[in-house]
Amino acid sequence: MKTCVAIFLLALLICACSFSQNLSPTTNDYREQSKIDFKRDLTTPSLRLIGHWKSKVGDNLYYSAIDTSQGIGSYFLAQPNGNVAHYQYSIVGETSNGERVRVKLLNSDDWSRVETYYISKDGKRMIIETVLLGFEVSATLEYIDSKTTPE
Repeated sequence: MKTCVAIFLLALLICACSFSQNLSPTTNDYREQSKIDFKRDLTTPSLRLIGHWKSKVGDNLYYSAIDTSQGIGSYFLAQPNGNVAHYQYSIVGETSNGERVRVKLLNSDDWSRVETYYISKDGKRMIIETVLLGFEVSATLEYIDSKTTPE
């Protein structure tokens, strides 16, 4: 009986050690688990905007939640060549039960631009419409994950 208990305890100890190694931050399994995007609030376009988006040309866009005390959030544009620009943004208006949200981008040089975003109700796709140098431009982006800043 003592031998059975000892073998059981040894097996339990080995399983516990194996389990704790799988949760170690140094293992790939843990890093993969951290990429899981927990349930997002998809109720309004402005809430669906929060997170990491990627364009077809490889630009990565990151939107933080709006700080309710200031009405401003952070926005990062990370380009494939390594350039990263940091802006702030505010919500100008939205169709709360629809897909449209108007966003005002701001930078430190008192420059601003209003863009219109159409974010699918499932939160997976966004179309940005803006005017650059007098031309209407649009881009389609795909939602990647819940990160709000570049790594």
